[in-house]
Amino acid sequence: MSRTKTSIKPETKIIKAFVTNTELKQYKMPKETGVSYRTVLRTLKPFESQGFIKLVRIEPSKKGGKESKIYSLTLKGSLTYLSSISPKSVDFETNDGFHYSLEKTNELIEKKIQPYKLKDIICFLKALGYQLDFPVFKEIDWLEEHYGKDIFRAIITAARDATARDKLPNVDGVRKIMIDHEGKSPMEADITIKEFLTLETITLRDIFTEAFAFQLSFLQGEGNLHNENLQRIFAKVATEIEQKNQSTLAPLKQLVETTK
Repeated sequence: MSRTKTSIKPETKIIKAFVTNTELKQYKMPKETGVSYRTVLRTLKPFESQGFIKLVRIEPSKKGGKESKIYSLTLKGSLTYLSSISPKSVDFETNDGFHYSLEKTNELIEKKIQPYKLKDIICFLKALGYQLDFPVFKEIDWLEEHYGKDIFRAIITAARDATARDKLPNVDGVRKIMIDHEGKSPMEADITIKEFLTLETITLRDIFTEAFAFQLSFLQGEGNLHNENLQRIFAKVATEIEQKNQSTLAPLKQLVETTK
């Protein structure tokens, strides 16, 4: 049976399940996602190889049955989820062609994250921040306190910008080419793919951080950034942008200056 345009892909359901679960056992995914176990198994391997989720550990069965694989969401997976709840361009427009206010945009975002609440997203981002050692997510409580709901619009918009790149090569396809045509062993291919995914994560982290810094610099918060973790990350971003001589430097530099 073909999938309708309105149906939600299994991959999307799996990603969403991690919003309220830092880790998930493969055997519990059907209950958490509403996806059949057969579909879960068929989805997990390519989903993991593409870098959206990662295997955390394997636990032996207490009753002598099959071992249980436990997964967590990667930065790529989390940004993909956040990007998926970003309002589309048409969502910003009224019937007469005018754009909604930023307050209305915040309402649209809150509507899109249902059935979750903003507090669920805060817990999700904070847990992910500590798991990935990522200051922007670690300090979500501080950011929300000083910038209000606007911070979610900034994060979601930055996630959309970070993931709105040309599609990367299909990792499984690349692995097959390395083995079948380049004569590499499966182990050599896996090492190369692992290195590629590590580089991709670093790149995504940098792109998102820069995009988020740009969004944050225009928010009307308390006018300061007295948070050591965020101070360091934004100072680094401002330095990198200055080296590129980009026009976005001015507002970012002003943001960093408020930390001194």
